[in-house]
Parts: sequence; C-alpha cells; structure tokens
Amino acid sequence: MTNRILIISTLIIISLTGNAQNQVFETPITYKTKDIELYDALNELSEMIGYEFSYNADLIPAHKRVKADFKNEKLPVILNNLLNDSTLNYKIVEKQIVIYKKNTLNALAFHHSNLNDSTFRFTIKGKVIDQISEEPLAYANISILGKSIGTVTNNDGEFVFKIPAQFLPFNLAVSFVGYKNAIVPISELSRDVNIIYLKRANISLQEVVIRYVEPKTLIREAVEKIPENYSTQDNIYTVFYREIIQRNDDYAAVSEAVLNVFKSPYTNYHNDHIRLLKSRKNIDYSIMDTIFFKLKGGLHASLYLDIIKNSISFIDIDKLDLYEYTMANIVKFDNSTAYEIEFSPRYYLKDESFRGKIFIDTETSAIKAAEFEIEPSAVSKMSQELVVKRNWRVKVKPISAKYKVSYRTFNNVLHLNMVRGELDFRVKNRKSLFADNYKTIFEFAVNDIDTTNIDDFKRKEMINTEQIFIDRENEYDAEFWGEYNFIKPDEPLEEALVRIAKNLKKNGSIE
Repeated sequence: MTNRILIISTLIIISLTGNAQNQVFETPITYKTKDIELYDALNELSEMIGYEFSYNADLIPAHKRVKADFKNEKLPVILNNLLNDSTLNYKIVEKQIVIYKKNTLNALAFHHSNLNDSTFRFTIKGKVIDQISEEPLAYANISILGKSIGTVTNNDGEFVFKIPAQFLPFNLAVSFVGYKNAIVPISELSRDVNIIYLKRANISLQEVVIRYVEPKTLIREAVEKIPENYSTQDNIYTVFYREIIQRNDDYAAVSEAVLNVFKSPYTNYHNDHIRLLKSRKNIDYSIMDTIFFKLKGGLHASLYLDIIKNSISFIDIDKLDLYEYTMANIVKFDNSTAYEIEFSPRYYLKDESFRGKIFIDTETSAIKAAEFEIEPSAVSKMSQELVVKRNWRVKVKPISAKYKVSYRTFNNVLHLNMVRGELDFRVKNRKSLFADNYKTIFEFAVNDIDTTNIDDFKRKEMINTEQIFIDRENEYDAEFWGEYNFIKPDEPLEEALVRIAKNLKKNGSIE
C-alpha cells in the first residue's frame, strides 16, 4: 500500500522562537471559515500561526468539507474539531506541527522486538515529488533528523533507506533546494513505497531582509568563514559510489562500491584517502568490447570536486576577477535561505572555464551547494583530461561535463554530502560513417559520518583514486549491499542490471 505524506507550507513567518515555539498550542486563535476542504483549512491555519502541518495523508481526509467558527480557542481544540479523530495527536518538530497516531508504532516495529539492537535495520522505500506538478525531485536529501546517516533520491526521485532499529522513534527529514523541508515520524512510514510531497517555497519579505550585497563580497566572506562553517577535525565517511557507461540508450557497464573516506579537516591541505569496503561491477561485454575510451579517475574527480576543500577557481579569492557573478535569486535551503549566485568566465580559461551557480546561506555565509559545468567552448578541448583512449583510430569529442556538489549539517558543522558528474561524448571510429553518443556518470554519496576514534588508513588499505574504476576485478552480486545504504538505481538502469546479469549467467560468465 502506498503511504502518502503531504507537506502543507506557509509563506508567512511570524516571530516565534525559543520557548515561544512551545507556546503555539497555548496561544488563543480566532478562526472562521465556511465550507472549505480540510486541506485548505489547515493551510489557512498554517498561514496564521507560521507553522507547517506535516502528516501521513492516509490519516487525514484532505478533501472533506469543513466549517469553522472559533474565537480565542487553543490550536489543539481547533484541530480536534476539524479532524474529528480522537486517535490523532500533535507535536512540534522544528517549524512543523506533526499530526500522528496516538500510542502506535506501525508495522515497522513488529518486525523486530528490540529497538536498541544496532545490528538490525529497517528498509524504507519512497519517492519524493513536487506537490503541485507531481514531478520527481532528483537528488533530494534524505536523513534522520540530527543524526549522521542519510541518502539521496535517484533521478526518478526514488530512494531506499536502511535505518538502524534504534532510530525508529526519530524523524525522517527530506530537503530539496527551493522547497520547504519535510519532517515525518519514521514510525508513521510504511515498509513499501512512501510518497513524500514537497511544496515549493517562495521567499517572502517577512522571512529575509533583502539588502544588495555584491556577489564577490559574499563569496569572499564564505571562503573566510570556512573554519567556522565546516568540519575542522578528521572524520571517516561511509560512501556509496557508482560509475556508469552508456552507449546511445544502452547501459554498457555499471561499477558500484561502498567506501570509507578518511576526510581531513577543511582547514588544512592534507589529502583525503579512500579504503574500499566492497565493490561489484556489471558489464555487457557485447557493448563494452566496442568501447574505446573510459572515464579518467572518477574517484579522484569525486574528491577533487569537494570545492570547499580544493578551492576550484570560481570560489578562489585570487581568481574571482576571472568570472562574472550575478545575484539570481534567494531560495529556501534546509530550513534556511540561500543566495543563488550565477557565474560564468569572462573569457576562455584553460582547464578553469566553468559556468553555473552557487548557493550561499544568508545567515552563516556557508556555501551549501554548487551546480556547474565546463564552459561549452572549453569542454571540447579537454578530451585528454576527461578520458583515457585505448585506440588511436577512435576520435573522442567531449560535448558536455556537468557537476553537482552539496554539503549537509551534522554536529553544527557542514560535511560533504554528494558529488555527481555527468559527461557526454561523441565517439567516432575513423572507419565508421557515423558517430555514437556516449555518457559517463559518477555518483559519490556520503551515507554516514564517524567523528570519533578516527585513524588514517594504512597505506596498503588505500586504493589508487587515479585508477580506472571500471577496470577493477569484481563480479556482479544481486545481494551485494547488505546493511549499507545506496542510491536506488533509476528504473531503466535497474532493468539493465537485471538484463545484463541474466545474459552473463546464460553465457557462463558468472555462477
């Protein structure tokens, strides 16, 4: 059964902080309306009190017609009357009022009796979509509020999240740039597909005092505040990594791994190191035998694209004059607001011609994310930097190289969250009349952060990040992931993995 979570948002923010948040249930409210849907009534209340309502839509008949005539009544009294369900209760989580069933732990709890058993994990499946258009939200952040573990949705907005049993009483947090966050009690989720709606958030003048700040000034301030905003200690990340090669519309190869990353502080220039925990690959040899190039150093690129650690040119204080910066927007970002700054090179820059956008928190001046690409006029000249060719008879022309990087907060500082690269090529054998379209994708998602008992890896444990990852000797394993979190394959990729595995088994390539 599909579980639907509906997030009703407000654009009006009133000044309720600290203890005042706990008083929202005690403040008298006057509210009157005639024959409207329950959904609209909750939305009107949300606008009045400055809090959003979050609930499993299966609990509430959102389209039921209701009337209201309340004068100086407390919010729980109004909600009890409108919902007319004595099994429901309410609690405040950050800026949301969560509506949930009283004294119930749904079917998740009955699969394991000891919630303190750290070895047991519940598997939650879901999809995050836009509330109005119902379009999927790709690469939305999924986490347990206040905890270190998390994952991201795939290109179809879908996710699989493996949650330790002791976290069942906590809340699931879902965020996406430009949308209001969703906070949902984990105990209200089903084991099947949970549809989580997010509502796009326009920024009102009540939420942020807009003053013009020159974009370069904001970037300089963001760089200066790196020691305040990002981790200043050694950490070990648990990371899911995937590398894909496509020819035209066919998946040719998929290589996946669970990694440990020794992440040195953002305040020094020490290298980060990678230790392989487990990996697998799935290759269609009928296609791969005709592929004459491979992605160069996908793991190395994943570490390098941590733009805070490596200060890529568009946020390098000494190189800001090489770019044009424009204040494009102010957007919602993780229960806060962020400046959206667009940038482009002023002229051709060898190896550094990037264009894209940066998101800088309006309160902390932290860079929260960046989306960028190599300038089209430059990418075609970077074949040697991007790929390894195997045959001089083949001409490889890069068409585009697009990247995303994001950060998330844990223990009041920011950590790397996700890196993604998507590169398109035209490949032509000199003996062929026509060229083929190739795409390579790498995804690097941080699923857990360990901040205690941190030791760097032994040299023999480290893997060479410059190695062509798809060449590693691994076999396909359908039960590969075990307890680890991963990015759910998009539907076409999932179908391709099954197809290739069947072909390999049929041909005797795997047992």
